[in-house]
Parts: sequence; structure tokens; C-alpha cells
Amino acid sequence: MNSNKARDLFSEYSEGTLNPGLKAGFERCLEQDPALREEYRQYLVVVQALEARRDEPVEAPFDLHDRIMARIDKSIFDSRRAPSVGLFERWRLAMFGGLGTVAVAATVIALVNAQRPGVETSEANLLSGGREAAVSFAWREGQLFVVHPGESVGVVEVLNPEDKRVVGSIPYTSEGLNRALENKAPRSVVREIKTGKQTLLVAIPGTERERRETGEGTAADVARALADGLGVAVQLDVKDPGAVRTWRLKGDDPVATEVDGKTVVSRLPNGLYLLKD
Repeated sequence: MNSNKARDLFSEYSEGTLNPGLKAGFERCLEQDPALREEYRQYLVVVQALEARRDEPVEAPFDLHDRIMARIDKSIFDSRRAPSVGLFERWRLAMFGGLGTVAVAATVIALVNAQRPGVETSEANLLSGGREAAVSFAWREGQLFVVHPGESVGVVEVLNPEDKRVVGSIPYTSEGLNRALENKAPRSVVREIKTGKQTLLVAIPGTERERRETGEGTAADVARALADGLGVAVQLDVKDPGAVRTWRLKGDDPVATEVDGKTVVSRLPNGLYLLKD
């Protein structure tokens, strides 16, 4: 498998749907091609950013259509002038189905965020994978990885969220951040991943599986119960992590899990499950 073929498989690999032969070939390409690894990290950042905004209710600005069309016209003009297409552009085109759609997707996100006070995400930040790109997670080969495609964001600390005790730190390498977080305990644990600008919560499964059909507890307790049963990490995105909730598993599909009578669990493209209010 060459690098061009591997780029076509970014989506299927991140969703865990590749057959064993293609999966092995894809992973060999990642090991042998640092540029491909960088592109794949950037792909995960973009997908997670889009997924996180999927269910957010937004009010479009009155001139949104005019501004989108202006961006599309400029993108088409620039594409006709450009002598060649770079590697990063190649998978963006494949992912969104064409340059015009990329412009629409990026423009909508950038313009909608511009209407929200305190939101700093820009089109360049979202799509470039540059130094402002967010730290994110990836689930690969039964392990949770903390990844960041750009330059160092400073110290990345791992904390116990209950007492805010620092239990570890994650170093950068010359290729960015790509570090597995291990949990060798029998049961899952919740960890807080903290940088200067970000705080992420994630439940990391332990070495043993235990399915709990129903229960009551905080969001962290719900995430731990899911991680214990699934053997997959569960990211938390909740407004009040300490509030008591009740949960009930429905069948074998974790996405059907109900928390306080609502279905709030989804599968992310990076392989994790997401528990969100």
C-alpha cells in the first residue's frame, strides 16, 4: 500500500471498519511515512472539531449566504490559479467531496463561531492543524492516545479530577504529541487532561470487563460504567460533572444507553465514545 492509497482510508481506519489486511497495510504506511502520520493527526483534529459542533443549536447571521458564496467564488478562483494540490489539500478534498464543499464547511463553522462570545476557533485554526489545533484523543489497538499535530502547547498534565492531584505528564516529541495513556488497574479510571487552554475528561478502561445494566452516580461514574463494559475509552462533555444521574443500558448497543431518560452517548470518528448532555 502506498501513501496515496492510505489517505483514501483515513475515514475507515478512524471508524474501525477496515478489514485486517487493509488495516495492517495502513498501519505500516503510518509507521514508515512521518508526513502521512502528520496528515492523519490533522484529519482527526478536523473530524473531532466537526463532531463536537454537530448538535450545537446555532443562529446563522443574516448575511451568511452572501459570505459563503464569496468564499466559494474565491476558492474556485484560487484553485484554478494553483499549479498543484498539496498533500493536506488532497485528503481535505476527499473528505468533504470537493473544494467548494470544503469552503462551505469551513466557512459555516468559522462564521457561526464568530457569532458566539468567547469562541476563538477560526477557519485557519480548524483546518490547518497548526499551532492552535486542539489536543485530542484517538483509540487505536485497544489503547487511548493523546494527540496534537502542531507545535508544543506547553505542559500537558494528567490529573485525578476528584482531588486535582497530578498523576503524570505527557511529553512532546519532534513529531508532536502522540502518547498512549495506560490504565493497568482492573477497573476504569477517569483522568483530566489539562493544557494551558484545554481541559478534557476521559474514562480509561481497565484490564477487566464488567457490565452494569443500571446505576446511579455522577457523570464520571456513568463514563466508568460504560468503559468497564465496553473496554473502550469514553470522553465526557457535560456541564455539571458532579450532578447525580441514573443510567440504563439498552441491549448491546452502547449508543442506546439512557442517562436520566435521554440518549446521550455517541461514537466518535476517533474510536472513543462520547457522553454528552
